[in-house]
Amino acid sequence: MANIELDGANKKITVDSGDLTLDIPGDIILDADGANVTFKDGGTSVLDFSNSSTDAVLTVSTQDKDLIIKGDDGGGAITAATFDMSDAGTLVLNHDLKIADDGQVGSASAADAMIISSGGIVTFKDDILIKDGGTIGSASDADAIAIAANGVVTFSQNPVFPDGGVAIADLDIDGGTDIGADIVDADLFIIDDGAGGTNRKTAASRLKTYIGGGITMAQMWRLNSAFSGDAQPIASNLEAVDTDAQGNIGSAMTESSGIFTFPSTGYYLVSFNADFYLNAESRYNQAIIEVTENNSSYSEAGKSSSHINVMNSGNSGYSHSFTQVLLDVSNTTNIKVRFTISVSNNSVNVAGNTDYNRTWMSFMRLGDT
Repeated sequence: MANIELDGANKKITVDSGDLTLDIPGDIILDADGANVTFKDGGTSVLDFSNSSTDAVLTVSTQDKDLIIKGDDGGGAITAATFDMSDAGTLVLNHDLKIADDGQVGSASAADAMIISSGGIVTFKDDILIKDGGTIGSASDADAIAIAANGVVTFSQNPVFPDGGVAIADLDIDGGTDIGADIVDADLFIIDDGAGGTNRKTAASRLKTYIGGGITMAQMWRLNSAFSGDAQPIASNLEAVDTDAQGNIGSAMTESSGIFTFPSTGYYLVSFNADFYLNAESRYNQAIIEVTENNSSYSEAGKSSSHINVMNSGNSGYSHSFTQVLLDVSNTTNIKVRFTISVSNNSVNVAGNTDYNRTWMSFMRLGDT
């Protein structure tokens, strides 16, 4: 059985074994005029409650020992908070820290350094600084933003800006690397779609279409063998010019029995030159461009005449007739051309050659219809 000793002289209560329980119907009041209540273990001070000008002071008496607050959460023991006295009193919380709506978090000199609204919006009074090479991120991407010592910002993902989020004045391309080559159809540009603030890409080929594209198609054909008399139309011995570095631009014309079909819609400059020769007189030698708008009936759209007047018998006379038309080819199925020769003397020769151009036709697309 434990004994309790009351030492009045030394103002001491001693229990020789076990615990000491104070079970009092009312409150337990500790009234220490010395202003301190000290908890000891084996004579060593552990915790001290003191009064400092009526401020309550709680002191952990042992050097570098922590003040730990524990509890029970749903039947499980938890350490709610730890004051780390070996680290100048750093507070370590086991879980969340909550403040009132529009509450402030700050320092002694700037109590409102950070304000948190009821909607969770955080407002900082001044700058936010992180360490050199520090990161800012989310739970799933902790290093989403990294800031180097020299201020270079690196994103782990592509940044997404709202429509209209980057002003044109902020796009500085002066320091960019030059393309170092001609612009080609596959090159890309950025365009504000319909001036609605949505930026989209467009290929250079689309720009050519919009501004007319310059000359996107050009080709020459020729008569490769001479014939005499009229022809309506010239229906044979026609070839695309392909000698002496002569070529074409874009898609080619197609020809069948003297009928020429355009490769695409657009405005076309069509030219026709006919070269004539004869050792006799021919009052007129006509080069005619005929056009159909219904893929059936043709009408004369361009005509030019020349004549041959032989001054010395035994020598051939020469002439040529040249004409042009500008066609709005809005439908490649219905709008077509053919080339006709009409002469007053059926003995007139229409010159042709497979090595060079004498009687020839040219097609040049100038722009969109």
